[in-house]
Amino acid sequence: MLLRKSQQQVYESMSILINKDSRVVTQGITGKTGMFHTHHSIAYAKGKDCYVAGVTPGKGGQEVEGVPVYNTVAEAKQVTRCNVAVIYVPPPFATTAIDEAVDAEMDELCRVDVHFVMGAAQRVPHYVIVCV
Repeated sequence: MLLRKSQQQVYESMSILINKDSRVVTQGITGKTGMFHTHHSIAYAKGKDCYVAGVTPGKGGQEVEGVPVYNTVAEAKQVTRCNVAVIYVPPPFATTAIDEAVDAEMDELCRVDVHFVMGAAQRVPHYVIVCV
C-alpha cells in the first residue's frame, strides 16, 4: 500500500513510486524484514543514494547497511531531509508508525504487509491510498 498526499501525484507518476529525488527512511530498519528489504533496495539501481535513514525507537545511533538509525522519523527528517517513509514494523505497531510518518510530513508512505488493517490507513484521509 502506498499513501500519497496528492491524488494528482498518483496519476502523474504511478509507474515510478520512488525516483532519484526520493530520500527514503525505513521504519523498522533493525528488524528482520526491515533489514532484508533495505539491503536489497540499496543494492538495486540507485537505492544506495535514496536510502538515507532508518528508524527504530531506542536504537538511534546504530547503522544498518551503512544507513544511520534514528529514534524517530522527525529526528531522521531533521538530519537527512528524508521525504518518503517505507514501513516494516509488526502489524500491532503499524498504525503508530503511520501516524509518526504523517506527523513528520512525509510526502509518501509505503507499507508492505498482508496483515495490515485498512482501518489504520483510513485515519490519514489527506493521503491517497494506492495498493501496490
